Amino acid sequence: EVAGALSAEEFQEALDRMGSGLEVSVGPEASSLRLSTLTRNAAASFRLMDLALRSPRFDPDAFARVKRLRLGALDQALDDPDAVVRRTGMQAFFGPGHPYARPADGLKADVETLSLQDAKGFWKERYGPRGSTLLVAGDLPAADLDRLLAETLGLWEGRGAKAPSPIGPAPARPAGRRLLLVDRPGAPQTSVCFFWGGPRRQDPDRAALRVLNTV
Repeated sequence: EVAGALSAEEFQEALDRMGSGLEVSVGPEASSLRLSTLTRNAAASFRLMDLALRSPRFDPDAFARVKRLRLGALDQALDDPDAVVRRTGMQAFFGPGHPYARPADGLKADVETLSLQDAKGFWKERYGPRGSTLLVAGDLPAADLDRLLAETLGLWEGRGAKAPSPIGPAPARPAGRRLLLVDRPGAPQTSVCFFWGGPRRQDPDRAALRVLNTV
């Protein structure tokens, strides 16, 4: 949210001046940082991304603001039929206690108790060069990219990527069908969703099936 000597507003203004965008996403298995920029501004934009990744400020006011926004978003999700059906379905499919039964955007009770120190500890424990992957697409010459990496992420220290807790076995496929109904009187729309087991990660057809699903 804020990095180095820059406030959140200053950091965003620096990106906007170059027509660049920096997005952070968190899922059940990985976090990602995505930078999009004009090639002529790649070096300066990349340095901003490096600043956010390696030198977050953990500003108390910014943390409190983002926490309020997250709690508000979780409240709003209760009125979103798609969000409700996904959350209910994952909990029913994987069962209590399974990591995949927990929504990636968090539970309100957990967010309410989350502290700035928790965030700092998680960043120190989980974010580091080990276990990270860098993907670059564009017409930036390889020599320029190598030089830029040496000046920025090449200086990234720390281990990070703490080994995750073991994930339990996949749930057994039910013998029959199960119907769950979430009754929300006055809801403006209805969402219907089916859940069943997909291909395992080791399945040789998994990549092809993901492409097919995209189509």
